[in-house]
Amino acid sequence: MHLCLVDLSALDFTPHTSLTEPLGGMQSGLGYLAQELVRRGHAVTLLNRTSHPGNYGGVECVSI
Repeated sequence: MHLCLVDLSALDFTPHTSLTEPLGGMQSGLGYLAQELVRRGHAVTLLNRTSHPGNYGGVECVSI
């Protein structure tokens, strides 16, 4: 299944950001959820305000 997770906050993050700097709980949770869904075999796109689009551990990050 292909899933698209959307975060409309002004925070600039990827699923790996919470490993190096603090994030809000919603954004950290979204990153962890996206990575776990990939581990379970799903295709996941994270749509947010990232300034570094790309693939992070299988999660495709796309800037709004």
